[in-house]
Amino acid sequence: MNLAYFLEVARAGSVTEAARVLNVAPSAVSRQIAELEAGIGVPLFARQPRGMILTGAGSRDRRSAVRPAATRHDPHRRGLPGSAFRCSPGSHAA
Repeated sequence: MNLAYFLEVARAGSVTEAARVLNVAPSAVSRQIAELEAGIGVPLFARQPRGMILTGAGSRDRRSAVRPAATRHDPHRRGLPGSAFRCSPGSHAA
């Protein structure tokens, strides 16, 4: 799963807007989000008539997904326990 899709939908609040920014089809974004949610077993977004809103799990995972970039110079940080997004030693979020 391209983490950029999750982060862009979270930022934009819309699959359509995220797809426009990422220059991909909305169906590709929807498919990636659905695969991510199925893989971790929890919904990350609440689907609304006018967009998508992060659930509590989505908010936690968004924070842990962006945290590695903020702490990339600290080799002891590997993500948050219980998070769907983890960094292994020597890897960094793009």
